[in-house]
Amino acid sequence: MKTLSVVLGLSAVLAGCGHQPQSLPTLASLQALPGTQWVPADPALALLPLGQRPELQFVSPTQVIGHSGCNRFAGALHLGGGGLQMGPLAGTRRACTDELMVVESRVLRALDATRGGRLEPGQLVLLDARGAELMRWVQRH
Repeated sequence: MKTLSVVLGLSAVLAGCGHQPQSLPTLASLQALPGTQWVPADPALALLPLGQRPELQFVSPTQVIGHSGCNRFAGALHLGGGGLQMGPLAGTRRACTDELMVVESRVLRALDATRGGRLEPGQLVLLDARGAELMRWVQRH
């Protein structure tokens, strides 16, 4: 019982010292994407070490940049009429481990096939031409 009290007390102290994350503003439409940054919602991708974690940044209404797991990329962004399309994308050509090349291939295929998007609280869902989900991204602080 004494151990439980110590653990609960320590938990309360640590919780009081913790940093409360700021909530991000909810995006009303895809037109609000410029100026935002995203990381994959898939925990297997989100937990990759910094510098290997895929990232997606909407720099302006016409430009997207990011990291695909191994290489950096940049390209055109087309927003309009509920549609979202990226590309053509140009990227660096570093060689990485097979594991990172699989991640990179997955990310780049999803970006290339994107023809639309759906915003959900704190998430961007990339959709193909049929409206099927390709990949989910979480807005970065």
